[in-house]
Amino acid sequence: MRVMFDTNILVSAGLFRSSRLAALAERVSDEHTLVLSSQIIDELRMVMDMKLPHKKAACETFLNKLSFEMVLTPRYVDPSICPRVRDKSDYPILASAIIADSAPAQ
Repeated sequence: MRVMFDTNILVSAGLFRSSRLAALAERVSDEHTLVLSSQIIDELRMVMDMKLPHKKAACETFLNKLSFEMVLTPRYVDPSICPRVRDKSDYPILASAIIADSAPAQ
């Protein structure tokens, strides 16, 4: 199965290594294909820089240990071709998941 995590899952999993989310991320990475979009990776690094700079190295280590496939997030997404989402800023993430043929896990 191909699974895409959002930024919040990666932040939680990367910061709280003993959490269930960290175990889930590692299990998905080991047993399935974890797909991350370029936007999700950029958002993760931005969140770490702005809110948790003292944890940035730990998060990068976590990210480097994960086995994942990266898909480029499209610059423009026509919302009419995607399922409707509550937050319009999520259209690029949804489009990335569709392009990668993965099931978004949020």
